Amino acid sequence: GAVAPGMRQRAADLAGACGSVTNTGYALHAAQFYAAMYAAAPFETNVETVVAKGLEVVPVSSRSHEVIQNVVNWYQADKADDVLNWRSTQEKIYDNYVDAAGSHNRYLGWVESTVNLAMTTMAILYGQGELDPTVEIAINGGFDSDCNPATAAGLVGLMKGYSGLPTSVTSAASNT
Repeated sequence: GAVAPGMRQRAADLAGACGSVTNTGYALHAAQFYAAMYAAAPFETNVETVVAKGLEVVPVSSRSHEVIQNVVNWYQADKADDVLNWRSTQEKIYDNYVDAAGSHNRYLGWVESTVNLAMTTMAILYGQGELDPTVEIAINGGFDSDCNPATAAGLVGLMKGYSGLPTSVTSAASNT
């Protein structure tokens, strides 16, 4: 069965309480988005549904809501021709949040919450609930290419469960 909306909100509230020690505003809203998705993930099989459920806890007035909604919209438009091309969405993220006139070059030399949120959302959607493509897209998308793949992979892992993960992840490590 599906997780109750109250549980997603409780997860978002908990993330907000803990995250507010070091963050505020849209960076904190991104953490709440992730917490709500993680709460929904064990009960869902569709990444679009999980992203939508995460978005429900983000204030509509937040920059994070705008970012997530834009990535979802670009993904949906890209999906319309049945040929997914994550690089087209990556380019839109760059154009809108990195190289945009209003960015004041704030992403040059360091990575900020907005672009991480966009890239992670992109990887989750375009990975289609499969671990390897999700991680590859999150890494190749650029910017924070360790945290973004870890966040996206953890979500897919919760959706799939241990038995649904590829053996490359679940098999014992060896010296060979």
